[in-house]
Amino acid sequence: MSDMHERELDFETIEVTEQPTDASHLTVKWLLSSLWEALKLSAFSLNPWQCAETLKKAADEKPLMASLIVTSLQGLSFCFALHIMGDAGAWVPSPVIKRLPNLFAIFCYAIVFYPTYWFLRSAVINLTAEMFGAPSRGISMLCSSALAFSPFIIYLPVALVLRFVSPEMTPGAAYFWVLFVLLTVGYTGLLLYVAVRQTYNLTLAKSLMTLLVPGIAAMVLGFISYLAINAWFID
Repeated sequence: MSDMHERELDFETIEVTEQPTDASHLTVKWLLSSLWEALKLSAFSLNPWQCAETLKKAADEKPLMASLIVTSLQGLSFCFALHIMGDAGAWVPSPVIKRLPNLFAIFCYAIVFYPTYWFLRSAVINLTAEMFGAPSRGISMLCSSALAFSPFIIYLPVALVLRFVSPEMTPGAAYFWVLFVLLTVGYTGLLLYVAVRQTYNLTLAKSLMTLLVPGIAAMVLGFISYLAINAWFID
């Protein structure tokens, strides 16, 4: 009887010790799956022939974790790319990032500000869409708007290639960088418009008006961030 009791205890101990391993394995698998889904959705969003279908799919299926990963990657890529190009003397479309004192501050800014801005932007868009008679689809807007900013993911690779090809930042490289920024910002605006249309099924005029209010809010938030950076980091 004592041997059987000891075996039962050993078996229970084995089960208890294996559970955390299984849980951690599932967590890692889930994170990797979300990362792969995030990269796949971003790639499809960049494709002009698949962007509308991909944004509608994101609005319907609501891959929230993948959308958060996409937003974080966008923030890191955009912020570090502007830091690299700013050090080379190129034009930087964000005075806030240009004034950050070190890489750690840039990392924190990217991780904290961009997900916060993503959430606030989606909330304002959803509220504005409701004002125009659309149903409330806050989580759907979170997911589709995250993918709309997918062009920001390629900022860092482009910046690294430009610095490698032109370490001294020749006029040609500087012009290419400015053109790249303008094209990606324009394409992002177009994708965001498509995201609103696919999420809420609004008319052209109502979709544009829905984007106008968050645009003004983004400028106000950017100005507040600029003042905060000046107060905290700049003497």
